[in-house]
Amino acid sequence: MRFSLERLKGGRVRLFADGEQFAIVTEGFLRTLNLKEGDELTAEEIEDILTEQSKAAALNKALRLITHRMHSRGELVEKLRREFPKEAAQYAADEAESMGLVNDAEFSSLLAEELFLRKGFARRRIIDELRSRGVSAEVADSAVNISHEDEQGRLKQLVEEISPERSADEKERRRLINNLLRKGYNLSDINRALEYFGAEADYNETD
Repeated sequence: MRFSLERLKGGRVRLFADGEQFAIVTEGFLRTLNLKEGDELTAEEIEDILTEQSKAAALNKALRLITHRMHSRGELVEKLRREFPKEAAQYAADEAESMGLVNDAEFSSLLAEELFLRKGFARRRIIDELRSRGVSAEVADSAVNISHEDEQGRLKQLVEEISPERSADEKERRRLINNLLRKGYNLSDINRALEYFGAEADYNETD
């Protein structure tokens, strides 16, 4: 099949084989192909071009996503799979990782600190959040360097933020307890924190 092309605005190029369009690529990608008009292409070569084009596009999308915010490798692959084949998504994640732009350990450590300090999540909830973002169980567990004492101190801070009048109200107290349970704290620890500040703690999981 005879190769030809048509240049478009914005640095884009249409590629043809025997007059039939098979791809639109960037000028930069075209240069990597080392093709000139009139060259002969096989079906396998066209398939290879499409595969490489998909990889290049996936990598460009990955770099845009990473520029917006940090991603774990698993999270990045999952987002890329919405637009690209599995092979292209994994290639892009591998390339980003090799560039030092994706690092699950660093990502997990920074996110764990943010979730603990800003949102008041307990260790268990933080690990669950990291796992939901594609981080392995081993990396997630290693990244959450929160001692039991630190966790209990953060829990007391969260309880202390509630005024005595609100914590004395049964409806408000139950709302607080349910919120803390969603953050990953144990009910027994929550009750102890409430008692520490003089609030009643007669709530149990069957209430």
